[in-house]
Amino acid sequence: MDPVSIALAIPSVIAHAKAAYDFVQKFRKAGESGAKLMTEIEGLSKTLTALHGHIDKIKTAADAPLIDLAELDRSVRACNEILEAVIAKFNRGQMSKFWKRLTWTLQGEKEVMELQQALAKQQGYFVLVLQIDTSSKVIDVREEQERIKAKEVLKEEREALEARRNV
Repeated sequence: MDPVSIALAIPSVIAHAKAAYDFVQKFRKAGESGAKLMTEIEGLSKTLTALHGHIDKIKTAADAPLIDLAELDRSVRACNEILEAVIAKFNRGQMSKFWKRLTWTLQGEKEVMELQQALAKQQGYFVLVLQIDTSSKVIDVREEQERIKAKEVLKEEREALEARRNV
């Protein structure tokens, strides 16, 4: 999987997250589980936005050797499917209010908590990808600093040696 495809897929997942958030927000019977789900979707949206910023800078798999792009693609797709399930759960246009209330009473809390946990798992993976990417960049910067420092030390030693020869 190439990073460009993943970068192109993430905005649609973010759009699904916004739609899911809007549906959950409008559903009055959601209760505490709905509030947790909204918080999870909001956090996921922010994480996906940050992930999109990182992935958008990667042109080839070689640019991010520590990131498994195929696994990241699967996670983005899985996240999208979960958000579609949230939208389907809260889409008021699909059922009458009576059936929505009845469905919520019978299975809603458990199902919403499962959706929330699934989103939390995906968000955790995305955060891990961001941390790995950031850590690899920090390591690259440190290695570059050490190379520069080694060059400076070598230059100083050469200058000192040259000064001794000229004395």
